[in-house]
Amino acid sequence: MSAHRQLKKSAWPSEKSRIHSEYRSNQDAYLIQLENLVAQLPVVNYTLLKHLCQFLHHVSVYQSDNKMSIESLGIVFGPNVFRFTPENLVSFSWNDYWDFLFK
Repeated sequence: MSAHRQLKKSAWPSEKSRIHSEYRSNQDAYLIQLENLVAQLPVVNYTLLKHLCQFLHHVSVYQSDNKMSIESLGIVFGPNVFRFTPENLVSFSWNDYWDFLFK
């Protein structure tokens, strides 16, 4: 059974999305909190997210050939990986997460 099918929710649980609005103004604190949340993910979520990020990073390396920039990948894959409540979407940018996860 694939890891994606084992997930009851999205790869990035919605309750973890609140850090975006809470720490957006402090980049250092934001990255620390994001690292902490990644470390707390269930193994199946972490594994799926890790492999997806590795794949998407590989795709982004060839953006001159495939025209898929990190921004484009974020637009396409972001809504499928992250589930946000309407209040968490205010001034949200997929790049905030993808830039961190691709590093």
